Amino acid sequence: NAYIIIEGNTDASRKGIVPPDLVRQLSYDRADAVRKAIMEKYQFDPNKFKVVGNGWDNPLPACTDPSNAEHNKKNRRVEVKVFPLETGS
Repeated sequence: NAYIIIEGNTDASRKGIVPPDLVRQLSYDRADAVRKAIMEKYQFDPNKFKVVGNGWDNPLPACTDPSNAEHNKKNRRVEVKVFPLETGS
């Protein structure tokens, strides 16, 4: 019994070249693909999910150089956060 947030992220290698709204949509689509796979495999309630597309706004702390290929690889990611729901006593 939990609430699940799935966040998609992208690297900033194309910042200034590609419009931010397209990058945000890409990161949303990436996260939504994970949500769909989880729901299909485990038959979870779709109301328990929130999907977020961060675009390039949430780089890993030590990976902020968009000209570094290794940083970019690490920033193209999806994070799944699970929060247990409190039960009343």
